[in-house]
Amino acid sequence: MMISPRRHVLADAWPVLVLFAAASCREPATRIEFVSYDDPYFPETSQVGFESCYYHVDCSGDLHIACCQPPPQEEQDPARRLLYIRVFWPVRPGVTFADKTGTNAVIRYLDIRPEGLAVYGGTGFVYCQKPGSKKIAATLESGRLQLQLQRGQGAEFRDARISGKLQPHLDGPATVDLLRELELYGGPR
Repeated sequence: MMISPRRHVLADAWPVLVLFAAASCREPATRIEFVSYDDPYFPETSQVGFESCYYHVDCSGDLHIACCQPPPQEEQDPARRLLYIRVFWPVRPGVTFADKTGTNAVIRYLDIRPEGLAVYGGTGFVYCQKPGSKKIAATLESGRLQLQLQRGQGAEFRDARISGKLQPHLDGPATVDLLRELELYGGPR
């Protein structure tokens, strides 16, 4: 039995199409979970995935992580979320004492929508693996956010716990651009 050349090409292209479809449907590598305690008897959980996440280390050794959703080039969606984390005391396993109930980071989160703006601020514990490499893995634990500023009806919660996994890429200019956008909407950090 002879296989037509057209069928042969489609048979070879099938694995590539499956991989392309799987890659386009994957979830963002940076995922943050919020647990709102506005009603203490019924906490509400929500998640936000950030497709763009960058970091840089300043001259004093502080680690600055900035994430945005949607990515800067895809601004069709009128809603925009910005997350900024400044780790002022990086944990070094085996060298520094680390306790996940401690605090080593300042967190700001902005939720910008057509209905309004909500600016949240708080603290948390961030553990980073391989700081200084092109891509790092950071874990945000024991974070807490409170509503600091609200314009319009943009607030989803008043008080929440925050945790998640981040995978920022080393990109100083992109980090600074997101920090400028954060200051434009939410005021100085």
